[in-house]
Amino acid sequence: MLKLIKTLKRQGHAGLLTDLNIEPGKAAAAIQCFGLWTCVPTLHVELAKRLGLSIITGVCRSLPDGRYDARLFEAIEPRPDDDTRELTQRVWNAFEAVIREHPEGWLWMYKHWRYTPHPKGAGKDTAYPFYSNPSPSFRDMVPEALRPPLRGA
Repeated sequence: MLKLIKTLKRQGHAGLLTDLNIEPGKAAAAIQCFGLWTCVPTLHVELAKRLGLSIITGVCRSLPDGRYDARLFEAIEPRPDDDTRELTQRVWNAFEAVIREHPEGWLWMYKHWRYTPHPKGAGKDTAYPFYSNPSPSFRDMVPEALRPPLRGA
């Protein structure tokens, strides 16, 4: 981590995978991904905010003729007081739009919705995959105004 921060402070570059599902905690944010809540890392946003850096996102997809189409999105320039969860959601939204346009080029090799924001005992939400499990700490990360309603409430 220190090497990464030193590199970025010297105007170096870094690439981070921002769509990984991680355990709810201080290094994560709850965002909506294809209409479901998921827990993703916020390292890219926190580094940009703290070091005064831009976030430049992009995608690369293969074309039928063997070439590639690489697309960079508009740079996001966070301010130190910007909301980390909202910026993390904004980064994801750019990716989701491209994935929806070209789903054939996207493959997740891991379980992306491991947690649900529904409390234990509230019943299984069939919108989430069979492998997902309720997580009270994840539910607490979802902004109260946006939380899915409790079953039976």
